[in-house]
Amino acid sequence: IVLSTPIPTAMAAIVTVMAETAPTIRRIACALATSPRTLQRRLAAASLQFNTLADDVRRVTAVRLVSARDADLVTIARRVGYRDLDAFRSAFQRWTGKTPRDYRREPN
Repeated sequence: IVLSTPIPTAMAAIVTVMAETAPTIRRIACALATSPRTLQRRLAAASLQFNTLADDVRRVTAVRLVSARDADLVTIARRVGYRDLDAFRSAFQRWTGKTPRDYRREPN
């Protein structure tokens, strides 16, 4: 992955890393073949912080997976980097204003 366009490239790397483990800045920088500091500088140049970007990727992924209704909530929580359902539920409610269960019950 080349870091010429930091936002989409970093987001793609976060999604890829998130499938296996927690997307830390060190892991994402490694996936992008750059240093954590360089990644931070390039994101800062785009007025972003790594944690904000990672949280956005988690949110978008979680909403997509919850909406799809294919996986149980524990699996989704783990897929987006949460070890327990309560932490995921709190984050999801912060992102959407609804619990994952309530969100899933809404018609698409």
